[in-house]
Amino acid sequence: AGCTGLFEAATTTSREPPLVEDRPDAIYVPTHVEGMKPIGTADAGGLTVGAFYSYAHRFWPIENEGGEWVATRQDVEREDAVHLMVTVWEPESGVVVPNTGVTVELTADGESVYEEVVYPMLSQRMGNHYGDNTPVAGDATHEVRVDVGGLDDLARFGTFEGEFGSASSATFEWEYSEAERNKIPFRTLDERQGRRGAVQPMEMDALPTGTA
Repeated sequence: AGCTGLFEAATTTSREPPLVEDRPDAIYVPTHVEGMKPIGTADAGGLTVGAFYSYAHRFWPIENEGGEWVATRQDVEREDAVHLMVTVWEPESGVVVPNTGVTVELTADGESVYEEVVYPMLSQRMGNHYGDNTPVAGDATHEVRVDVGGLDDLARFGTFEGEFGSASSATFEWEYSEAERNKIPFRTLDERQGRRGAVQPMEMDALPTGTA
């Protein structure tokens, strides 16, 4: 069912099947796979930033609570229209930057729609990336600003030693359309879901996967 978002023209549709029951305490095939659409790529201080989006979906932030790592499910909220994703990589090698602060700001017609430090994420299809579920201002032109923090706290070796220590940013123009979002491929894995194993990493031109 569609839900009215923060803006009258913005709706969200959660297409996700229910979670697999009796999930193994191991890597397993998920309930479904979905595609994504590109927003753009741009240079940011010697790194390349790519922005993409798909359907809003659940994910699990992991935090250290008293020395124990705890995962808490983040469900799709009523204002969430898309799952917005960012990948940051070094263009010559294709090496994805695994952990830096990434802030995303969405504006439309000069009005702020969303601004947050987005989560560093791992997925079977994309590997390392950054993302969050976000609202949109309906079918409209959005400006997407991505700020990438400096890598001073991240160990770098070889040709990367001492590089990318300064913060940088990239800006994209995004013509959002709910109809175009709804064309993104979505496929359930009814017979495989919950089995030990994993789905294959996605392959996209000019987008490296954050895998080792």
